[in-house]
Amino acid sequence: MSLQALSDKELIDLLKEDHEKTFEEIYNRYWLKLLKIAYQKTGHREAAEEIVQDLFIKLWERRMELEIRRSLESYLFIAVKYRVINFVHSQTTIIQQENSRLPSVTWENQTEEQLNYREMNEQLRQAVRKLPEKSRIVFELSRYKYYSNKHIADKLNISEKAVEYHITRSLKLLRSQLKDSVILIALLILL
Repeated sequence: MSLQALSDKELIDLLKEDHEKTFEEIYNRYWLKLLKIAYQKTGHREAAEEIVQDLFIKLWERRMELEIRRSLESYLFIAVKYRVINFVHSQTTIIQQENSRLPSVTWENQTEEQLNYREMNEQLRQAVRKLPEKSRIVFELSRYKYYSNKHIADKLNISEKAVEYHITRSLKLLRSQLKDSVILIALLILL
């Protein structure tokens, strides 16, 4: 049987048995999708490639202890999302360090921008919970589960145009709710 015909669950089981060809199949199956996500979020090809490459290295190193509760695809998409967030955070830190070295530059009102990630994430989730029900469901499927617009449309029995409308509406409402926090808006863009 060809590895290409195997399900993600079967691939994970083989991967845990040190099957290198399985790792190659997972890499070939998801590399480009993950690269596109990382590139869309970072805007830097080299950074996106490094993020995805690092993700696959960690996947191989931790293959024996993998505990994937959802699909492998969701697991990888979420992992790349967090690596992108870490990348953006590190870039922000570097910029802040560089700016702090500049003479006579003062940075006021940083308190709000120094919220830790958990607080920001919780604020964002609270804002998402306030969305109208249909828009919230579409937004969560799109941004948290990485479903395509077509998949969402099929799942909810609505048109792809309706999906696009709900996503656009959700983003506008969230931007409006989170307008006071630059970092939360940046996090929203990354979703």
